[in-house]
Amino acid sequence: MGDVTTLALLYLLATMDAAFIGYREAAGRNALIRKSAYYRRALLRGALWGQLAVLVAGVAIAAFYFAADDRAAFASALLEAGRRMLLVYVPYAAIVVAAFAVRLLPSVDLRSLTSVLIFGPFLLARPAVVVAGVA
Repeated sequence: MGDVTTLALLYLLATMDAAFIGYREAAGRNALIRKSAYYRRALLRGALWGQLAVLVAGVAIAAFYFAADDRAAFASALLEAGRRMLLVYVPYAAIVVAAFAVRLLPSVDLRSLTSVLIFGPFLLARPAVVVAGVA
């Protein structure tokens, strides 16, 4: 996998994760019957706040890069770590995206099943997935 592809996928996953955090924060907090606009705003708000986190991480990485004695080795190690992170994060994200796709179907039963079988357990497992990705 190329360097740019690795960075682009990590950025995309970070943005998606932040958007989903916005969705989770908004879930169950609105009594409206038609909530699609409310959830779209929550996804956008989460994604925008996520950009701040990406910026902070980028500034920290840049500071370490410029302070490194061997910048090429530092960049190579970061890219290798990014590739290992993708091995953990991409399958997790694919399952979450598939569950969101199922939620597009007009069945209340299927939506409830995704909440109980996917979103609940995956939210519980999320800290372990994060640790596994950076290990």
